[in-house]
Amino acid sequence: MLEAKNKKAGVASSASSKEQRTATVQGSTIDEEYSELELLHSADASPESRVFPEKGCALCAENLEYLDEDGILSCYFCGEEHRARVWCPEGHFVCRTCQHMPLSSFLEEIIHSSRSRNPFDIAEFLMSHPTLEKHSCDHAWIFTAALLIAVKNEGSISMSEDDILAALESTKEQSNPRFAHSTGVCGMVAAVGVSFQAVLSAVRGNGEQNDGTTMRVVAQAIEHLADDTSRCRCCKRVVLITLDLIVSLMRARFNVNLEGASDEYICRMFGSVGYCEPDSCQFSGVLSE
Repeated sequence: MLEAKNKKAGVASSASSKEQRTATVQGSTIDEEYSELELLHSADASPESRVFPEKGCALCAENLEYLDEDGILSCYFCGEEHRARVWCPEGHFVCRTCQHMPLSSFLEEIIHSSRSRNPFDIAEFLMSHPTLEKHSCDHAWIFTAALLIAVKNEGSISMSEDDILAALESTKEQSNPRFAHSTGVCGMVAAVGVSFQAVLSAVRGNGEQNDGTTMRVVAQAIEHLADDTSRCRCCKRVVLITLDLIVSLMRARFNVNLEGASDEYICRMFGSVGYCEPDSCQFSGVLSE
């Protein structure tokens, strides 16, 4: 038996333990309906496997391998088992349903099922979804979802699933790519404003919040992003460094103590997306070598 353990266990209830993520290779005829894009992976690739260097895993960018025998694999996202024989050395497999599930539907599933208090883990899990474009304002959705899911689960502030869904809708409207391109202002700024205002409203009630608190936080976020001197302009990096700022501000202002930190994250896709500069990004692992 080959076991592929999911690092993101605990983010969703369907991925609540590493033991749930297993992959068993069996000597039976492969069902040809499975394509090479159905990502499978085992830590111990068969010596009979063939490497496809032109095809990278959507989750970690490792080269995919094609086995001569099929396997029974657990989907990285939903946990359901399927048959396939395209392998990723890191143990990743994504079923067809999850491959084609819209990001908005996937976010709703995680909002409902996640019990994690770690917004960095939640964000990493969401950013690995195969339908997410590598550069897009959809990363603003992910920031909002990851932060507010963790706040809801932390429990100090009353935050409902409906509150999070409403914040996501506002983020979608305000982080429009046309606005970002025409103004030169990253859509993450809108996500910061929406997310912090949602938390502030939950703390103080839903009355008018005109004391400028959220605008000051947004101003800090803009300055934080504008002062970033890294040549790496990857959207995933922007999510993580902005989470660092907002998590610390919420801890100081509202005593909301979320788990995790961005320095625990190591990107395995560096060099595989545009605007990536591994030698200037703290998440690539290059700077620590």
